[in-house]
This record gives sequence, structure tokens and C-alpha cells, in this order.
Amino acid sequence: MFSEMRSLRFLKTQQEDYLDAILTDRFLRPLALLRLITRRPFLVAILTRKPWVRLRQILLGWKVLFIFVYLYSNIFQEMGY
Repeated sequence: MFSEMRSLRFLKTQQEDYLDAILTDRFLRPLALLRLITRRPFLVAILTRKPWVRLRQILLGWKVLFIFVYLYSNIFQEMGY
């Protein structure tokens, strides 16, 4: 009788360990993916991903951004947005 209880307890702990391993894997995998996604901009040269932004800043200066924002806001106001 004691040996049966001991073996049942052993099976229960094995099942709990297996369940904990599955839950841990399901919990940690999205966190690892999120960490990779959020680290990507630091590892990738942003200016090589968007070369036209860099070229526009070199040729026209950083104030061009404000001109584009002003022009687009006027266009949207005229269209009724």
C-alpha cells in the first residue's frame, strides 16, 4: 500500500514537472521574441533601412520635416479630415 502511494506521488511530481516545463516554455518564448524585436533597432543601422530620410536631411536640412507636416496638415484640412 505504501509503495503504491509512493509510486503515485512520483507520477504526480513527474506530471507536475512536465506541466511546469510546458508552461515555462510557453511563457518565456514570447518574451524572448519580444526581446529580439525590441533589440532590433539597436542592432540594425536605421539610416540604411531608410536612406531617403538621411538624404533629405543632408540636402534640405532637418527643418524640412516641419514643412512636410505643415503641408500635409493643410491638405487634410482641405479634404475635410
